[in-house]
Formats: sequence, structure tokens, C-alpha cells
Amino acid sequence: MRSTRKWWVLLAAACWLASRTQGVPNASFEEGTDAPAGWQLEGAGAWLDRDGDHYVTVTGTGENSGYWRTTEPVLAPDTLYRIRFSAEARGSGGVVIGGPSFCNRDSPPAPGWQERGFVFRSPGPERTEGAFLRFGQWYVRGVVGIDDVRLSPTEPVHRRTGDVVLGEGEWLDGAEYGFEAPLGGEGSNDSRPLHRFTAGFNTNRWVLGPGDEVVYRHEVPGASQLGARVEMNCTYHTRGAGVLEASWDGSEWHRLARFDGLGAVRADLPAGLLPAETVYVRIMAADEASGEPGSFQVSRYGYVARLGTEFAHVEGATLYPDVTQRDAGLKVAILSAGEGLALSVRNAPSRLRPDGPPNPRSGCRQARPRRYR
Repeated sequence: MRSTRKWWVLLAAACWLASRTQGVPNASFEEGTDAPAGWQLEGAGAWLDRDGDHYVTVTGTGENSGYWRTTEPVLAPDTLYRIRFSAEARGSGGVVIGGPSFCNRDSPPAPGWQERGFVFRSPGPERTEGAFLRFGQWYVRGVVGIDDVRLSPTEPVHRRTGDVVLGEGEWLDGAEYGFEAPLGGEGSNDSRPLHRFTAGFNTNRWVLGPGDEVVYRHEVPGASQLGARVEMNCTYHTRGAGVLEASWDGSEWHRLARFDGLGAVRADLPAGLLPAETVYVRIMAADEASGEPGSFQVSRYGYVARLGTEFAHVEGATLYPDVTQRDAGLKVAILSAGEGLALSVRNAPSRLRPDGPPNPRSGCRQARPRRYR
């Protein structure tokens, strides 16, 4: 991990300009008259000055929640972001909350200003419209301070081994492919097999209401899946039913299991769907029309398939580098993530390099792509 971080720091310094705050209005709470411009308080709190720098606070009784939220749209649909903010807590109990309204992450309160953050993926347009960023407290007895909110787009970089690409939580071992959704990891709701979703997310679990869904897509190029098992865990349930379904094309669904309470749910894919190179799995809450609309949370999702092809043991990995302003004179592609980074670096065509073919426009030689580890 240290090697990976070192490579990324060097890459960022050499290839891109310094990161800038994106999409967050009045991110450090410096602008405003009676309240910080672009922000709205829900609950008890204040806008304060700290040695000439402004910040906001929320106050908790130990039995309530409160937060500051953005008042203007800041998020695009189906986009991967990294959110960062600074927080301090003076009190006890509860948690600091932060993130978009559809993807919260709790963190323990602690004295002194500390940076917190995570990566999340926004849902489609129908769920992103009207979404906002919020930062505050849940059941803290005391005061939580918030400052320096930063939002930047990112792109996932997965581990590549030959023609096989595996992300965090995925593995190959002989004739077996597996995936354990890394819901508590840096990427929160995101993962390489995630296909689409309308469900919310909280810290380390999917939050589904009536009609919500989470769809995963599992595929190992060039390998047929001969058998597969799905496992999930419902850790919070308030009403109604949920279903676990599978499909070979993502449109025609076959029910694997139904559940209406807490506990593990396990199901094997039916023989009629296999063999298949691609399998879709959907977790869905029953809608209002069903007569038993579902409301529950899922803290675990796992998938294991028996393949028709043997592979060496490989474990997936994912990095989320910040995407900042690019230098037009240097083109960089991150090819793979793992214990080190595989990079391709290419000079702009107009720069002289003695080892490449001539540029037909300028007469200069172009650099060949190079791979580094």
C-alpha cells in the first residue's frame, strides 16, 4: 500500500495540476451575511469564526440529529466522486455524518480537527435530482464542527492480470470466481461488478425502500459460468418483502429467493440460466403495488461461480485517484492497480523524442508508450 501511494503522489505531481474544489459552493464557509451562502441548517447549530476563518457547527442533545446541507445541485448522475471534509467533536456518543443525501458515511466523534472522506457513486438522474451534500451529527451529546468541504471526480483503477481485470472484493482461484462486495471499504457503494442501483447507502450497507434495486453484473471474459451461488444478509427490516433475482441479459429476471425478515439469504442459480459468460443479480424491495412494500437494509452481498476455465490465483484491487486538471503536453493512463501501479506515459506529438516514429505534422519524433511498475 505504501508503494501504491508513493507512485500515485509522484504521478499526480508530475502529470496534473494541483487539485481544486469542484462543485461545492462556499466550501470553507467564508462567504455570507447572517449565514454561510449556499448552505442551510437543519437542526441546532451556528456559523462561527476561528482565528479569522469561518466554520459551522451542529449541536446535539444525544437524542437528535442535525446537519448543514447545500442548497444548490452539485452532483451529476452516474458519476464517481471523492468527498472530503474536516470535522471536530466536543462531546460524547453518536456519530459524525457526512456525504450526499443518498450515501451517508458515519464516523466516530473525536476531538481536534481531522480530515474525513470516502468515495461514492451517484445513482441515475431520477435519484440524483434534488440530492444534496450534508454534514453534521447523529445522537451526539455535544458540538460537532465542520469545515473545508471538497468534492472531486475520480475514476476507478482496477488490477489487471493479462486480459483479466478484477476490482476490490473479486478473486479467481483455479476454476472459481468470487466476489464479496466491499461495502465498508473506501469506495462505499461502488465496485467493479456494480451495474446499476436506485437504493440508498449508509456507511456499510444498502438501504432499500419500496421499488428500490441494486444490480450486480458478474463476468470473467472467455470463461463460462457453470454453476453459481448468491448470498446476502438482511440486517435491518421494518416492513414488507424483498426478492433476489438473476438474469443472463439484465432484462428478463428469474426469482431465486424471497425474504421478509432479518437473516442470511442464500440461493443457487437455476440450471436454465447456465452456462453463461455473464450473470446479472438483482436485490429488489417490493413496491407499493405488491401489497407488501419492502423497507430493509443489506450489509453483505457475495457471489461465487464455478467456471469452465482454470485460472491462477488472483485477488482484485481498486484505487480511486483524484481526477484533476490535465497537462495537455503529457498523456498518462493508469493501466492497473495493485501493490504497484502500471502506467503508460506519452509525450505530446510536438515534443522531440529520438526513439519514436516521425510526427507527420511536425517532423518531430513521438514517444512510444512506456509501462512502469
